[in-house]
Amino acid sequence: LQKGTARYNLVAEYQKRHQIIISYCEPLKNKALIPASEYPALPEDRQIGLNPETDEKSRPEFKPFQRGLRL
Repeated sequence: LQKGTARYNLVAEYQKRHQIIISYCEPLKNKALIPASEYPALPEDRQIGLNPETDEKSRPEFKPFQRGLRL
Protein backbone atom coordinates (compact mmCIF):
# COMPACT_ATOMS: atom_id res chain seq x y z
CA LEU A 1 0.00 0.00 0.00
CA GLN A 2 1.28 3.45 -0.85
CA LYS A 3 1.38 6.01 1.91
CA GLY A 4 -1.26 8.71 1.71
CA THR A 5 -3.80 6.67 -0.27
CA ALA A 6 -7.33 6.09 1.03
CA ARG A 7 -6.65 2.37 1.58
CA TYR A 8 -3.47 3.09 3.51
CA ASN A 9 -5.29 5.58 5.75
CA LEU A 10 -8.14 3.11 6.33
CA VAL A 11 -5.74 0.31 7.28
CA ALA A 12 -3.81 2.66 9.56
CA GLU A 13 -7.06 3.60 11.34
CA TYR A 14 -8.12 -0.04 11.82
CA GLN A 15 -4.60 -1.04 12.87
CA LYS A 16 -4.99 1.09 15.98
CA ARG A 17 -7.71 -1.29 17.23
CA HIS A 18 -6.89 -4.60 15.47
CA GLN A 19 -3.83 -6.59 14.49
CA ILE A 20 -3.66 -6.46 10.69
CA ILE A 21 -1.23 -8.33 8.46
CA ILE A 22 -1.13 -7.53 4.76
CA SER A 23 0.62 -9.77 2.26
CA TYR A 24 0.49 -10.57 -1.45
CA CYS A 25 -1.56 -13.56 -2.54
CA GLU A 26 -1.26 -14.92 -6.07
CA PRO A 27 -4.55 -14.56 -8.00
CA LEU A 28 -4.74 -18.32 -8.67
CA LYS A 29 -4.53 -19.05 -4.93
CA ASN A 30 -6.83 -16.21 -3.84
CA LYS A 31 -10.15 -17.83 -2.90
CA ALA A 32 -11.83 -14.42 -2.74
CA LEU A 33 -11.52 -14.20 -6.54
CA ILE A 34 -13.09 -17.63 -7.17
CA PRO A 35 -16.83 -17.58 -7.92
CA ALA A 36 -19.06 -19.57 -5.56
CA SER A 37 -19.91 -22.00 -8.37
CA GLU A 38 -16.29 -23.20 -8.36
CA TYR A 39 -16.36 -24.26 -4.69
CA PRO A 40 -16.99 -27.98 -4.11
CA ALA A 41 -20.42 -28.87 -2.73
CA LEU A 42 -18.87 -31.31 -0.25
CA PRO A 43 -15.52 -31.31 1.52
CA GLU A 44 -12.91 -33.32 -0.37
CA ASP A 45 -12.69 -36.02 2.32
CA ARG A 46 -16.46 -36.76 2.23
CA GLN A 47 -18.10 -39.27 -0.08
CA ILE A 48 -21.68 -39.35 -1.37
CA GLY A 49 -23.54 -42.28 0.19
CA LEU A 50 -25.14 -43.55 -3.02
CA ASN A 51 -24.43 -46.91 -4.56
CA PRO A 52 -25.55 -47.06 -8.22
CA GLU A 53 -25.17 -50.84 -8.28
CA THR A 54 -28.20 -51.51 -6.05
CA ASP A 55 -31.69 -52.58 -7.17
CA GLU A 56 -33.18 -49.23 -6.13
CA LYS A 57 -32.79 -47.90 -9.66
CA SER A 58 -34.49 -50.91 -11.29
CA ARG A 59 -38.01 -49.57 -11.78
CA PRO A 60 -39.63 -46.20 -11.02
CA GLU A 61 -42.81 -46.32 -9.00
CA PHE A 62 -45.73 -43.87 -9.18
CA LYS A 63 -47.67 -43.27 -5.96
CA PRO A 64 -50.60 -40.89 -6.48
CA PHE A 65 -51.81 -38.68 -3.67
CA GLN A 66 -55.24 -39.68 -2.37
CA ARG A 67 -57.34 -37.66 0.05
CA GLY A 68 -58.37 -39.47 3.19
CA LEU A 69 -55.65 -42.10 2.84
CA ARG A 70 -53.85 -42.79 6.09
CA LEU A 71 -50.46 -44.39 6.08
